[in-house]
Amino acid sequence: MKRLIVFGCSNTYGEGLRDCGDASNNWAGDEPSKLAWPDKLAALMGIDEVVNFGLGGQGNKRIHNHVIEKVVSGLINPDTDVVIILWSFFGRHCIFHDDGSIERFLPGKNQRLTLEEMKNFSSTKIKKREAKKLMRVNQWYADYYSQEDQHSENYTRISHARHYLNSKGIRYHGFTSETEQWQQPKKWFDDKTLLPIGIVSIIKSHGVALDQMHPNELGHSHIAEIMYKHITK
Repeated sequence: MKRLIVFGCSNTYGEGLRDCGDASNNWAGDEPSKLAWPDKLAALMGIDEVVNFGLGGQGNKRIHNHVIEKVVSGLINPDTDVVIILWSFFGRHCIFHDDGSIERFLPGKNQRLTLEEMKNFSSTKIKKREAKKLMRVNQWYADYYSQEDQHSENYTRISHARHYLNSKGIRYHGFTSETEQWQQPKKWFDDKTLLPIGIVSIIKSHGVALDQMHPNELGHSHIAEIMYKHITK
């Protein structure tokens, strides 16, 4: 029996949809949504089983690592499985620490404040531990982030994932969440089938989910339709 194996961030997991948690955890439940694009795409493809490996808040470095881990673990069968990756936003970063922990770095209004603003923010709204983390993230973006570096890093990992899956005989289709800022690949990038979805545009067209952040169910239907047309053309 065929399976659809999907990887991505919260836009793959289905955060914000009505069957994914509730208001107490900001609609990010313990199990991925059945209303998100993976199950909708599987229905269009005539596939009964979906394995959703989406990870909320993750960037492409983590997603790339996650894909390799699952293949090495023998959890993907080249005879029955189709892998779809909705790559995340290119501005995200993470560090794999020696103790096995993974530290996320996400750009955002609370993470790109000045150090003085961070001090004021931390004293009134969040715990000291959380404030320290946000200051570390803010400092990383200020000192080490560059668009050119992230552009190269992301396309390198996307390219390697494709070649690795192909080397294992695993059928794969790739899409990106990104906006036009990142949609021009490096000259050496050889995956001409990679298709930008444009999550921000999807949200503008169809509205947000219950968490006021992610695509709503109609938006997920649109994502599935775009993917299906691209896969079957």
